[in-house]
Amino acid sequence: MIEISLQLGVWFNAGYCAWKLEHYADAVTCYHRCVSLEPEHFEAWNNLSAAYIKLGQKERARKILLEALKFNFEHPKVWENYLLLCVDTVEFDQAIKAFHRLLDLNKQQKDDQVLDIIASNVLRMVKEASDESSKAQADSLKAELIKLFGRLSSVQTLSSKVRSSKVFFKIYRKDYQI
Repeated sequence: MIEISLQLGVWFNAGYCAWKLEHYADAVTCYHRCVSLEPEHFEAWNNLSAAYIKLGQKERARKILLEALKFNFEHPKVWENYLLLCVDTVEFDQAIKAFHRLLDLNKQQKDDQVLDIIASNVLRMVKEASDESSKAQADSLKAELIKLFGRLSSVQTLSSKVRSSKVFFKIYRKDYQI
């Protein structure tokens, strides 16, 4: 038992060193070793995800972050990473859910740029929806985004940048003109 614990620490530290040296493939190897020794090590899962991002494997990184969240559903930093990665991989439904989870954790979200990216893309999806399926999906995303804005405004003051944003007002409009 002590040997596994020591190995875990060594592999985790080796992963960190590889990360700092920008040897991301080596960091992946080290963090994979960590999670094979201790599958519930959410920090190793989180760092493994970050290394995959650096290697350009964002979809894989997103799935790995879901593993980190299985083992620590309460950690705001992992949720922030998941939120940003979902925005980056155009998984806006998951990004909105991550935003809600951060609010559940009483974490004030001040990232106006993320809100703007999500809202702009949802509006674009609504405008470009060409068939019933894509229209339904886009309308559903828009409804979830409106709920998020409502919840955000009820628990914290929205920044003047968000309140004065064209996107913020267009979310509530019916004609979807951008």
